[in-house]
Amino acid sequence: MPVHTEYLHTDCPVCKSGQHAEIMMYSEYVHFYYIPFFPVGKDAFTICTRCGFKKTLRLTREFCTSHSLDYGKYRHPLRTFSGLLFIAGIILFTIVAGKFGD
Repeated sequence: MPVHTEYLHTDCPVCKSGQHAEIMMYSEYVHFYYIPFFPVGKDAFTICTRCGFKKTLRLTREFCTSHSLDYGKYRHPLRTFSGLLFIAGIILFTIVAGKFGD
């Protein structure tokens, strides 16, 4: 699930150009039948704007610090918790229905 996209100035290991690369952050999550339950990590895909070379990196605080990026900006979207929110809603409904049913 894409979280954020921006441009980053870095050197490409293939074409050796010092141009901008497009960096796309993706959220990894545990899911059941395509319903996301909770996030487990973030990946960053860098794509060279000159030659198109793609590289996958783990998005960590160290990576963001070394590339002058704000780690807090790349938060997991609320939709990655939709499975947990659904289950919590069912449990809450069951509790409330049990209190009023008596």
